[in-house]
Parts: sequence; C-alpha cells; structure tokens
Amino acid sequence: MRYPSSPTMTAPENDNASNDNASNDSVSLVTERRSADVALKESRDRYRLFALVSSEGIFFHDNGIVIEANDVFAKIIERPPETIIGMNILKDLIRPEDAGMVARLLTATDDQLYEITAVAASGRHFPAEMRSRPGEWAGRPCRVVSIRDITHRKKRKIS
Repeated sequence: MRYPSSPTMTAPENDNASNDNASNDSVSLVTERRSADVALKESRDRYRLFALVSSEGIFFHDNGIVIEANDVFAKIIERPPETIIGMNILKDLIRPEDAGMVARLLTATDDQLYEITAVAASGRHFPAEMRSRPGEWAGRPCRVVSIRDITHRKKRKIS
C-alpha cells in the first residue's frame, strides 16, 4: 500500500532577500533618524550660541504670543525667563499708545526698524528699537523679533 507523499514545504527563494531588505531598511531608517537628531542638536546649539552672544533681545511670537525668547530679552523687560513664554507682547510689553502700530507691524512683510516705547515688568517705560520678520519655529510659521533698549543712545542725543 502506498501512502500519498506529504507535501514538502520549501521556503521561497527570495525569503532571505526579503529579510535582508527589511534589515537594510531598518538600518537606513535608524541612520536617517540619527542624522536628523544630530542636525537638530547642531541647530539648537547654534541658536543658543547666537542667543547668548547677542546684545539684542530676540523672541519668536505667534500672533503676538511669545513662543521662545533669549535671556537678553528677559533682562531687557526685567522678567524671569520662565515667565516669558505665553506672554502677550501687545498687552505685556508695549505701551498702550503704541499697541495699534505694533499690531499692524505684526503682520508686515518687510523688516523695517521701528521705535516703540516698551514697558518693563517694573513698570519702567523705555525707548526701544524693534525689527520683525517672518520666521519659523518648530516647523510652524511665526515672527522673529529683535529688540534693543535705546535709552542710553537717546540720553546721549539729548546731552
């Protein structure tokens, strides 16, 4: 009596190739991710360096709400750095008489230098120069603003 032979299971010829491709894809993704992480760290390090050596306050805002700022900005407006994120520049930084002009400039496409009267946390009013331009922070559009306290320069002109 003959029994039917059992089917033999053979692996497709390209199974090893599929596994190799999957491995190569995984290695490639990990390599790309590491490269992106390194590039991001380098970019953050560059930003920190520029922010540290700048004599101007620099902040990023989205429709007037601060989303990032350097320590010089915190010093200029006499606020602890940790309290600046979320600050509304039209209400917390600008003299009410200048708020309308600054609101118009928030969306301007040029990078004109303009003068305002800023208000520090202590209530001190001081003349400041600001320059604003379109930018990007964390992949989203925003405005990048530099601000400089020009009190000393104004005093020299008066003297």
